[in-house]
Amino acid sequence: MRSQCVVITGGASGIGLGLAKEFAAAGWQVMIGDLQQAAIDQACAEIGSGASGSVCNVTDRDQLQGLWDAAVARFGRVDIWMNNAGVGSDQSLIRDTDPTILTRVVDVNVKGVVYGSQVAMQGMSAQQGGGYIYNTTGFGSNGFWRAGMTIYGTTKYGVTYFSKGIAREMADTDVKVGWINPGMVVTPLVIEEAKIMTPEQWAAGRRVFNMWGETVETTTQQLVQRILGNQKNGVNIHLLPGWKMLLKSLRYLFTRRDLFAEHGV
Repeated sequence: MRSQCVVITGGASGIGLGLAKEFAAAGWQVMIGDLQQAAIDQACAEIGSGASGSVCNVTDRDQLQGLWDAAVARFGRVDIWMNNAGVGSDQSLIRDTDPTILTRVVDVNVKGVVYGSQVAMQGMSAQQGGGYIYNTTGFGSNGFWRAGMTIYGTTKYGVTYFSKGIAREMADTDVKVGWINPGMVVTPLVIEEAKIMTPEQWAAGRRVFNMWGETVETTTQQLVQRILGNQKNGVNIHLLPGWKMLLKSLRYLFTRRDLFAEHGV
């Protein structure tokens, strides 16, 4: 039986690396894209099972095409393409945000998903059996707002709309599109942001994460299980819907936990 291949952008750390490890554990061939070759090499060593990678800046469509081509050259085809790469902002209000930060958040979180989806749709349409595309949404995808998260939430709201749109475009083909919302996850990015927040800012953030958050390992295990069990187009895999937030809130009243103690924040 042919081994199946998954491509993950932003796959050298955080949720991307966690996804890569879970897919590899399930017997999949893994190709990751990320910005630095050294980070890719280290990640591939951790993933094991013959994982491979290619330097890729998702704001450059040619580099995303290169990632697709590298995966096909290495593994023969791509069965799942995951637009996972994303960046956060500096938690400031829009009026105070450096324009270069605004540009980078929009470029990576929106343009990267648009370009990656187009590359994958074209490639999968040309191969027998099509494939699956999954785009990562997140905070703001449902319109929820919090101070300091306006630009990030705007991009994730846009990714949700875009994903729904291309799912409809591909409805009569064998290319299927889904979008995933991992919920609140203690990633290296979150930890680094916590280190530069004021004590007052982080006090509130820590409580929220401890109430509703999960580790990368728990999150990616659940995501891969849901992804591998899906055969439909237009599916939203949401790990933290409202009913689950309520249950976690009730649990927090009786069982306190600290997801950050081991990270020194």
